Amino acid sequence: MSIPTSGEVRFSDLQAEFGGEPPIGIGEYYKGSSRVPNISTNKNIPTSGTISLKEFRGGSKNPPLTAIDISRLTDPKSVCEARIGNTAYFDNGLKIGSNAYSDSSGEVLLKDGYYNTEEGLGILIERGAIKTTISCRR
Repeated sequence: MSIPTSGEVRFSDLQAEFGGEPPIGIGEYYKGSSRVPNISTNKNIPTSGTISLKEFRGGSKNPPLTAIDISRLTDPKSVCEARIGNTAYFDNGLKIGSNAYSDSSGEVLLKDGYYNTEEGLGILIERGAIKTTISCRR
């Protein structure tokens, strides 16, 4: 979920998306704080100074994710031969260091292992992020 892009934004919207307990302190919700990540969906939320509820429109605790079809492999040697079996979600595309999720909400990290992608890449996931990519195109 994210905060709606139009209409009135309430303090309860901030708490529902970013967490927190009443009484709310607006200073808890600066971009880059422990509650509000510094990601592209939060581009209008200031990091300091004056802050307005309308600046939270479209804001989200989760990064925008790219859906890519993948297949989990048991043998890394077959990384370029696997069939696509399910979908994974990446917060920075198929780049080294991009976090990989098994759900579209960006809350469950993909299990460690080798995967084949629809993009013609084999990838190694370690601790929920892309560690290595292997080109499968000839």
